[in-house]
Amino acid sequence: MSKKRIFISSVQAPVDFEIPLDAVREAIVNAVAHRDYTSNASIQVMLFKNRLEVWNPGHLPPGITIEQLYQVHESFPTNPLIANPLYLAGYAERLGTGTADIIKKCVAIGLKPPTFSQSNNFHPETPNHPNQAYKANSNPEIT
Repeated sequence: MSKKRIFISSVQAPVDFEIPLDAVREAIVNAVAHRDYTSNASIQVMLFKNRLEVWNPGHLPPGITIEQLYQVHESFPTNPLIANPLYLAGYAERLGTGTADIIKKCVAIGLKPPTFSQSNNFHPETPNHPNQAYKANSNPEIT
């Protein structure tokens, strides 16, 4: 007996997101693939009035600098056993394009390009207003 697929169209009104969903997805996938799993800290996704933050208890992979995040760079997955299934499922690439894709998607809708920084942890901060800078910082002050 074969199963039939049923498609139901939505009755919801169209939604115009302030932050590109692909950029949000990429930030979360990067956090999962590159987090430090020896830490008890969690990945945190926090939506504020003026920004989205994705906190990652981890660091940039060795050999990757903050400056390289603005362009396509080598891919050094911190957790290859997690990164490979994400790749096979179509959520990630093996090209080091994630952060550059986030930047392009945000700039394409009028958001300022991101800034990145690293100290104890790593997290991207995505503004949801054109006059807000996209910022990634490992020790942000929440305002």
